[in-house]
Amino acid sequence: MTKENPSIRLRVGLVVYNDKSITPETVKSIHCLCEDNYFETDIVKVTGVSACAGRNLAVSKGNPLDFRTDFEAHLKKSLLSFDYFLSIDGDSVFDSSTIRELTSLFEVYKNTKVIGICAPYPRRNHCHEIVAGYLDDKFNNNFLKLHEISHKSVPMIDVDWFGMGCSLIKSEYFYTAKYPWFRVPIIDTGKGYEDYTTEDIGFCIEAKKLGYILKITNHCFSGHVC
Repeated sequence: MTKENPSIRLRVGLVVYNDKSITPETVKSIHCLCEDNYFETDIVKVTGVSACAGRNLAVSKGNPLDFRTDFEAHLKKSLLSFDYFLSIDGDSVFDSSTIRELTSLFEVYKNTKVIGICAPYPRRNHCHEIVAGYLDDKFNNNFLKLHEISHKSVPMIDVDWFGMGCSLIKSEYFYTAKYPWFRVPIIDTGKGYEDYTTEDIGFCIEAKKLGYILKITNHCFSGHVC
């Protein structure tokens, strides 16, 4: 297999405040991924905007001018150019074998409603918890414990939400879901006031509403630079 004939077209969305926010470990991870001939890798780095706006721009590889002029045509052309969207952060750590594993797991769930798989990573300063879990009826997020997934015999675990630090999403989702795919919804806390959630949870809430399935795996893990 050569770079001229890759099997999987991968768009990697890196959203950071500025270039100084990208750790050397993340740069190394991206470099290793680009060197893997299994993928045709397209890196889209977005800086200087909110995480919500940045992730939307990373998916469409666009800019505000594209959206103001011919958004639909630009979007269709952009989405035809990749098979999976890999969302990462400026402090994400992973290797190409992890991303290979995620794509192979999608093959297991081919022709199902599984739309996103996350390689779990620990919360910063809470290493016993991972950035994924479940939501209650008021959309309060509960973090899964690392030991809860490491002891499970099944390789895939259904979740209500996961973070976007190392998550793979099938491109077909972006055809069917309404733009913006990443949003910060207002939620009723049940305590007499409304609140906001984060763009990754907002993405997952919308995906679940549309009947899609989100999973994490205990076959491979990623990391966060502390």
